[in-house]
Amino acid sequence: MHRLIEVEIKTCTLRQNTSGEGLVPLSAEVEMHPLSCRQEAIGMDVGLKSFPILSNGEEIVNPRFNHPEELRLAKEQKKLSKLPKGTKERRKVGKVVSKIGKQLSPEDESF
Repeated sequence: MHRLIEVEIKTCTLRQNTSGEGLVPLSAEVEMHPLSCRQEAIGMDVGLKSFPILSNGEEIVNPRFNHPEELRLAKEQKKLSKLPKGTKERRKVGKVVSKIGKQLSPEDESF
């Protein structure tokens, strides 16, 4: 493991995703500490060009970093849908689709 776990682990499951990588999700019980309340309130307007515009004037840009990869993913998914089920080629293209989707997911989560 790359870091110590300082709590008691309740469950551990071994999984393998479609791209062939192994995953080990763990669950544990952790003490919750309440967050402090903030007194200021901020309004938000959600748009298409700039994602939210806050009432204090701050604009957060709508991320468009995935566009080329999303087009590649759509192309591979279309190729996958046309292949007959149970064939070796369909499994290969399925792994490609899985890897492209995995590349896209961290960028989506960081936003």
